[in-house]
This record gives sequence, structure tokens and C-alpha cells, in this order.
Amino acid sequence: MPARGAFKPPPDGIVFLAVPDAVIGEVAARVAASDPAPAVSFVHLSGALALDVLALLRGHAVGSFHPLQSFPFPREPDAFRGITIAVDASTPALLRKLQRLARGLGARPRKVAADERVLYHAAAVHASNFVLATFGEGVRQLT
Repeated sequence: MPARGAFKPPPDGIVFLAVPDAVIGEVAARVAASDPAPAVSFVHLSGALALDVLALLRGHAVGSFHPLQSFPFPREPDAFRGITIAVDASTPALLRKLQRLARGLGARPRKVAADERVLYHAAAVHASNFVLATFGEGVRQLT
């Protein structure tokens, strides 16, 4: 979806809202205003936010699909191989599709429900960010 342009969702399938966490709700509102067909599902990529951020898309299946991996630059699809992808969905059918997509990428899907999101995201931040901080402190002490 263009960041500043009009958007017409497809008649069916899954639309991934690949935008910063801070604007997922705003983008969901813009998408909802476009009157998407009932068969379209919408999925955000946030590790921190639950499905309720997509509340304006009620009537549609909604989900989340969060690769536990940083992508600071474009990577080939094999970058997903062996990583965990946190998934959640408002319907069993969409959950199965997201799990199947994760497996198709060579990843391991893990259902992370709304009540587990805070702990999941804290663990992800700790594993990702604190490793670099600890390494940096070690280098500082040795030099």
C-alpha cells in the first residue's frame, strides 16, 4: 500500500500491513474506509501489538505475523529459514494460513496470543538489543 496514495484492496487473500507500529491503527482506518471485500484478511507485522490494533477492520479476519529476526537491509527469502515467527489470528482458518506461510518460508511458527505479547516482545528486545550492548561494553572494557 503506498504510504500517501489511495488504496484499493484485492477482492480476496491476505493483505500485510507492513508499516511502523505507530501507524498501524491509522493505516487500518484508511483501509477500512476503502470498503474492502469480506473475503480479504488483514495482518500486521508487529511483535508488540495485539490484534485489537486492527479493530476498525471488524468483519474481516485479522492477524499478526512477526518474524523474530532483524532485517536491516533487503534479504533473500532464505533469511527466514530456521527462525521463529510469532503468529496470531482472529479465526482458526487465518491462523492455519499464517502457520502454513511460516513453514513454507522454512520458519517455525509459534502462536503468541494477546496476553503473551508483552513478555514475547520484551524477550525479543532483550535477545536482540542487549546482546549488542553487552558486546559493546566488553569491547569498551578491553580497550
